[in-house]
Amino acid sequence: MKIAITGADGLLGQRLTTHLATAGHDVRGVDADVDVLDVDSVTELCVGMDRVVHLARSVRQPDAPAAAEDGRLLDTALKGTWNILHAARDAGVRQVVQISDVCIYAGYDEDHILSEDMVPLPDTSAEQQALHLAEGVAHEFAREVPGSVLTLRLGRLVDVTNLPAAAPLDRDWLDVEDAASAIARGLELDSYDHPSHWGLYNVVADTPYR
Repeated sequence: MKIAITGADGLLGQRLTTHLATAGHDVRGVDADVDVLDVDSVTELCVGMDRVVHLARSVRQPDAPAAAEDGRLLDTALKGTWNILHAARDAGVRQVVQISDVCIYAGYDEDHILSEDMVPLPDTSAEQQALHLAEGVAHEFAREVPGSVLTLRLGRLVDVTNLPAAAPLDRDWLDVEDAASAIARGLELDSYDHPSHWGLYNVVADTPYR
């Protein structure tokens, strides 16, 4: 398959690129820092692709004003996701895999065992609100074109090869290689469980009480 990746220069993007290329796929986006807020760049990225994996996410700049950074995070999540999904739909891309985060369940107590059927309870931070609202954009595109969007909520990414042995267990951990494998598996899906029009899955480590 021909697969485009936004955010391919990040940790997960690099691992996923290697994973997909090893499996024989043609991956686009590796050599280009695609600005998801630039409609022309996004349109060019999607043309001719079979699948698009949307990893791009703003990273807060420590020295920037908080309000400006909040706005940039929200713009990237909302406008960037809309741009990607719109360009992919116009280009005839069969599926977009959107990467989200299980942190949007932050409002639940730690003893809850979470599932995709539970309503997200993000806090009021720009980071979590951006993720939650971007999922809403994906849901609406999937409603118009059923099966066109798969959203994967990932656990907190870690590289187990560099994780200190004494690090306290975090149930939300997800090894970056496992995340890449999960995305690759998602690219092979022809249908989704409920809701069938929009693929929505939580992906965390295989730990007790996950």
